[in-house]
Amino acid sequence: MSRALRPAPPLLIERGQYERLRAVALAALDALPELAGTLLDEIERATLVGADALPADVVALGRAVRYQDEASGAIRSVRVVLPHEADPATQRISVLTPVGAALIGLREAQRMPWTLNGETRVLSVLRVGELS
Repeated sequence: MSRALRPAPPLLIERGQYERLRAVALAALDALPELAGTLLDEIERATLVGADALPADVVALGRAVRYQDEASGAIRSVRVVLPHEADPATQRISVLTPVGAALIGLREAQRMPWTLNGETRVLSVLRVGELS
């Protein structure tokens, strides 16, 4: 990591999406306990807002996001979706993946630690919204 990571950044989640995310995480607790637990931890610490109050620069279900893995420098563009909508071929990643759970609720320019193969890494949100 290039600089010390501050405490986890604040998250914003739309109330209706919170209910869907919570249901998905609870349903996955037996099959994917670590990922489901991570998602639950993240959404439980989020500030909930109405749909009309969710800023356009917040990563939410269905929104496209460009992020950077600070360890590798790799930049990727994805859309965070529910597990049954995931399709890596079209850059649609499940919220029940390490990256999906780390991204949900973040705003542009925020950084978040995430774990890949037991290694903690940091991702930075570069842009949220339709990407060209």
